[in-house]
Amino acid sequence: MPRRLSLLLLLGILFALITTSLFFSDPIRNYIPKTATGPTKFDGAVHVALTETGGSHDEVVAAFVHSFASQPRVEMDIYQLLPRYGIKDVMAAFDLPSKPSGPRGPPDFLSSKKPEQKLPDIWVATTCELDLPYYQKNLTTLLENGKTYIYCVIHHADRWNNKRMKNLAAPWVEQSRIEFITLSPHTAEFLQKEGVGKWKVSMPPLIRYLVPVFPVSIATEKSTQKQTNGENAPLPSDADGEELGFALQGDYDPSRRDYASIFSRLDSLLSSGGNYNNLTMHLLGHGDKKPTVPESIKPNVQFNERLSYLEYYSLIARTFALLPAFASTEYLDRKASSTVPAALIAGVPLVATKEMVQAYAYLNMDVVWEQEVGRSDLDVVADVLKMAVEVRRRKKQAVRERRDEIIKGNVRRVGNWLQEAMRRMGKEL
Repeated sequence: MPRRLSLLLLLGILFALITTSLFFSDPIRNYIPKTATGPTKFDGAVHVALTETGGSHDEVVAAFVHSFASQPRVEMDIYQLLPRYGIKDVMAAFDLPSKPSGPRGPPDFLSSKKPEQKLPDIWVATTCELDLPYYQKNLTTLLENGKTYIYCVIHHADRWNNKRMKNLAAPWVEQSRIEFITLSPHTAEFLQKEGVGKWKVSMPPLIRYLVPVFPVSIATEKSTQKQTNGENAPLPSDADGEELGFALQGDYDPSRRDYASIFSRLDSLLSSGGNYNNLTMHLLGHGDKKPTVPESIKPNVQFNERLSYLEYYSLIARTFALLPAFASTEYLDRKASSTVPAALIAGVPLVATKEMVQAYAYLNMDVVWEQEVGRSDLDVVADVLKMAVEVRRRKKQAVRERRDEIIKGNVRRVGNWLQEAMRRMGKEL
C-alpha cells in the first residue's frame, strides 16, 4: 500500500511539472517550423509594409516607422490614409539605415492592379481594428502563402472580444503568424483579460506593448507661437527665459472635457495672491466648439490650433507641465492616452497621480509632477510655480533622459521581435 501511494504521488508530481511547463511556455519558442535542418538562413532584406487606414494616428505611425525602419536589414513601404500636420517632415528627419518609401494610399497595398508588388515579410497594421477589415479579402491568400507575419497594433482593447475580429485574426493566431501590440502596459493587460486572451484557440495569442515615442527636433530657441487669431505673440517668460506656461491637449468640445471646472480652478489660482500674472495655459487641440473662457482669465488662456507636429512639440517643450485631463477613466484600463507619450516626446513632466503612473508603467515618479490624493492638477501647478527654475529644469532633463531610454529600448525590442517572427516562418536572420 505505501509503495502504491508513493507511485501515485510521483505520477502526480510529474503531471504537475508537465502541466506547469506547458502553461507558462513561450508561444514563440514553441512554434518553430519542424524541418530537418531547422530555420533556413535568410540573407536578404526584410520587407516591411506598414499600414494606417484610420487617418488620425500619425504619432503611432511615426513611432512604429522609427522602431522598425531603424533595423539594419529592413526595407519599408508606408501606406497611410491621411498624413497630417507635417508628420512626413518629422519622419523624413529620422536617422535610418534605409529611408522608407511612401507614404502612399492604403489602396496601393496588396492591390490587384500591382501584380509585381512583393508580398511583405512583415505587416505592421498600425490601426489593426480597421486594417484587418479593410484588407479582409487579402487575408486568406496571405495566410495560405505563408510568407507574412502580422504585428496588429491595438487602439481599442475593448473591441476585440467579438466574433468579427476573432474571425479575421484567429486563423493567424492558430498558425502563430500574428501578435498583438498595444500602446501601454495597462491596455495589454486589458486585452489579455477581456479581449483576445479570452479566445478559445489552440495557441495562446501573443500580446506585447510598444510606447509610441519617437525623436523630434525640438525648436529650443525663443520664438513666437501661432494663436487662434493667427497673429504672433512673444512667449511670456520668467527672468531666466523659461516660459511660465503649462499645457493641456485634446478635443475642444466641452462635452468631451470639463473645461468649466478647469477654468474655475485656474481662476482660483490666479486670484490667490501669487505672482502669476504671466502664467499661461495653452489649450492645444482642435474642434469647432470651443469652451467659453471667463473674462477674468482670458489673458491667461490661449487656444493653440492648426500647429504642425514640430510646432506642437516645441510649444509643449517650452512649458513646465502637461496636464492629462483624461476625458474618462477608460484611459486607465482599456485606452492609451496620446497625452502621456506627447509629454515624453516634448521632454516635459506630466501632472500625474500614482494610479496613472501604475497604468503607464513606462513612466516613474521621477519624471512626473505628482498629484496626490485630494489635490487638483492646478494645485500641482501652483506648487511647481513656487519651485526654483533649476528644480523645474532638472525634472525636465529627467523626462528627456527617460524618453531617450524608451526610444533606444523600442529599437532594441523590435530587433528581437523581428528575429523571432522570421524564425516562426522558418527563416533565421
